[in-house]
Amino acid sequence: MLHEAKIFCEPRVPAFTGNAIAFMPYSDEARDIQDWAYEQRHINVMVLAYCPETLAWLGEKKAEFDVIIVDVDHVGGVHAAIDLCLGIRKSRPNSRIILLSAETERDDFGSERLAICDGTLRKPVSHSRFVDALTTH
Repeated sequence: MLHEAKIFCEPRVPAFTGNAIAFMPYSDEARDIQDWAYEQRHINVMVLAYCPETLAWLGEKKAEFDVIIVDVDHVGGVHAAIDLCLGIRKSRPNSRIILLSAETERDDFGSERLAICDGTLRKPVSHSRFVDALTTH
């Protein structure tokens, strides 16, 4: 006689382990995000200052970056962020791009912005919203 096995599953969370780069000021917020992302999801977030050579640097690196985070204010505003994101799309087409901005009204993961980024998070960014953006969108 076969016994039926009951399998109880928790809701599946998309797996995300890997490397992320954040072009943002190295601050308490950045350190907090780094620590929490690693402790909770084993996500390595490398915080780097933005400079004009950023795209060249990204192109030279052999490492894969699953997500690239761009702080709009840190890179010089919306126009500079758009230019950077378009360059990232060209040099790193498989990387997801998340913008951080204090100027947006709310978090946005609409498909109309996919040419530039995969989503925008309104600052200040909470831990849960940050990791949610990395793992589910």
